[in-house]
Amino acid sequence: MKVRRCLWTLALAGVMACTRGVAADMQEETTRGRVLYSPQRGAIGVFDFPETAPATPQTLLEANNREGWGKIFYDEGTDTYTIRTDLWIGTDQDLGTYLQIGDADHPRASVVVRGTVWVRPPRESLRRPDGRLAIMNRLRLGVPDDPSIRPSLRFDCETPGEHGLYVGYRPAKFSDWGKDVQSRGGLHLYHATVTALRQDPEHTWGTDAYRTEDARYPWSAPGWYGSDIRVIDSTVSWFKDTPCYAAQAHNSTIRGSTFAHGDRPFKNGRYLFEGCTFRDLETPCLGTSIRYINCTFENNRYNWRGGGVTFLDCTLGEQEQPIDLRKRKLTAAQVRRGADTYPSTRMRRSLVVRVVDEIGQPVPDAMVVVSCDDAPDQVTRGAALTDADGRTPSDPQGEAIVVTERKWQATDDPDAPRESTYTYEVTVAAVGLAEKTASFTTERGVPRPFVVVLGQE
Repeated sequence: MKVRRCLWTLALAGVMACTRGVAADMQEETTRGRVLYSPQRGAIGVFDFPETAPATPQTLLEANNREGWGKIFYDEGTDTYTIRTDLWIGTDQDLGTYLQIGDADHPRASVVVRGTVWVRPPRESLRRPDGRLAIMNRLRLGVPDDPSIRPSLRFDCETPGEHGLYVGYRPAKFSDWGKDVQSRGGLHLYHATVTALRQDPEHTWGTDAYRTEDARYPWSAPGWYGSDIRVIDSTVSWFKDTPCYAAQAHNSTIRGSTFAHGDRPFKNGRYLFEGCTFRDLETPCLGTSIRYINCTFENNRYNWRGGGVTFLDCTLGEQEQPIDLRKRKLTAAQVRRGADTYPSTRMRRSLVVRVVDEIGQPVPDAMVVVSCDDAPDQVTRGAALTDADGRTPSDPQGEAIVVTERKWQATDDPDAPRESTYTYEVTVAAVGLAEKTASFTTERGVPRPFVVVLGQE
């Protein structure tokens, strides 16, 4: 593929100077907002639209029609905007740029891009009282509290990974990685879809744009490096490589979403996934600090690879390949930091204990204590009281007792990780009834509920 330039050309210098001038004068709201096109770069740039009045696809269409660019087209019947060029959102010069796709007037808006969308890093800024950065460049699909608004962003690619969606950037020098962690831009997906226009392996979207012919990056690796990533009740599918790279749990929210038909939706970083589905993937995530809660895994080549992964109340379907969990070769620095030579992965379950009397009536306010003599650290919140139905709490992120069902740990043999199951003792005491201790093993899973019958004293 011919080398694609990733910086604005000198011919655009005057345009950028004009944009900076507009960004500097923020006293009048009417001065905000510019949509410009660079033929040399082959990109439309959106600049200086505030969060209270974001740009929309209609904004881009009106600028295209007014200036005669011939790059944006609209089909009213399907509410589809087609953009036949790259789209850049914001700069590090203005005071924040926001682009919104999908609203009450366009609840099923679809944007088709024959190009790459890049949410560019914003300028440095202080934080607002709510903890968010004062200045941000952000692309948002959908509206947080309105699931009836379900927009889509679709990439029209001729080859796998030709175009994609990028947020921020990774510095070319790894030593600079931590210097701008809070200023990489935002991506919010609410009840939205990001996918390929043609949904087959030959037309996936991905991370090939802006690469040179020798696979090096003029502005480093493309992907989602944003400081504010939210994927909620959304679908991300038919992609090549890794869209989201090195996000952190504290600056990302990934909940109730589906990731399907791709390689690795996430890589590195510290991730927390809640209520998500991972289907038809090479592997859901490559990393060393990952938590899945109430997630489902279906028809993946690998459900996970490497250690540092915790599954909590998840459903793991069969994976195509054997478990890939290997001994690590650590550097001296990693050893000093306490990294594991033999990493492990745990399957954990919330344990619901139901306490009844001899005639099957629930016993409320019974004290339940769970222990594991061989591995005490495999029990979290090992005590709870039963409710009116005689049950202990069930929310694994609330007051539920949580136990490890299985643990896989790397060994010196790369093809033979050690698998462990556990035996737990459950002791129950209630006023007026005889205390009782029962046990179960996790070889066949964790019973839910685990029923304990108390007799009279």
